[in-house]
Formats: sequence, C-alpha cells, structure tokens
Amino acid sequence: MKVTLLVAATCLVFAASASAGASVPWTLKDMKTAVRGIGYPRAHAKKLSCRGQGSATTAGTFTSFRCVATYAHHRRRVFYIAGDGEGGWLCAGKTATACGLLRHGFVTTSQVAADQSMGAAADLAARGYMQNHYGSYQALHFCQAAGSSTWSCPFAQATVTITFKAATGGYVTTGSSS
Repeated sequence: MKVTLLVAATCLVFAASASAGASVPWTLKDMKTAVRGIGYPRAHAKKLSCRGQGSATTAGTFTSFRCVATYAHHRRRVFYIAGDGEGGWLCAGKTATACGLLRHGFVTTSQVAADQSMGAAADLAARGYMQNHYGSYQALHFCQAAGSSTWSCPFAQATVTITFKAATGGYVTTGSSS
C-alpha cells in the first residue's frame, strides 16, 4: 500500500513538473526540421547545423540545441533553441539562458501520426499554449474543428485557437486566446 502511494505521488509530481513549461527533449532531425519550418531566425537559410547540448537521452534526444544558420553572403546567426512545454512549442535566443518563447510552434508529421489525429495534436498544442501563457489550466472540453486547419479549444481561463500550416516535415502551429 505504501509503495503504491509513493509511486502515485511520484507520478503526480513528475506530471506536474513536466507540464510546467519544462524543456521537452527533441531529436536532432526533428529540431532541424522545426527550425527550417518556422524560419528561425530568418527564413531560407542556405545551411543549418545544430548540435545537442548536454548528454543525449537513451532515445537520442536533447533538451536544447546550439545552432548556426548560414545565409547569403556568408552571414551567420548563432542561436540556442529548445522545446518549451508540450505540443511543439519552442523557445530560442542568442544564449541558452535567454531562451524566449516563440510565436510559432512545430509539430512533426510523425508526432501527428503518433497522436493519431490532428485533433489530438491540436489538443496537446492548446494545453502547451495554456501552460506557457497562463501557468495552469482547466480543460472544459476537447478541441473542436473550426475550419480545415483551425481548432478551437475551450478552457476555464480562455478559449485557445490553434492553427496548423503545412510545412516540409510537419506543421507550423500558431496559437491565440480569447
């Protein structure tokens, strides 16, 4: 009985800390696809190289990356990028400590396939949006399709609208609340 309670309490603490806007691990391939998809720091980089920071997990994922984007006329931009909460939201900045939440997120096609539908991906992105912008949330209902690529997700604090735009390797997500 005590072991069961201890395991349940540990799971609750882990779930609360994982959904508190914590860094979410990404694979190198998925992060490079996301950076190209959202066009960070500027669109149309001629070359993009990224390196995972810290040690990789057993699945080969990293919590943050140092990237170098090379543009025309040999202009380079060095930046750090990481997953910020669930649902594909990203933070980026010139240094690892100056990571600011970006306006767009990215969901890979493999993640949408794993979630088994765009509605489930929208629900996860909306929960991540609420966590990143409001700190906590209480979902009232599942997300409902409001158009071909737009989903409306009601929460107690606000209604979040998630929009998907197809990109190479996945979907660029945009969130707003009302």
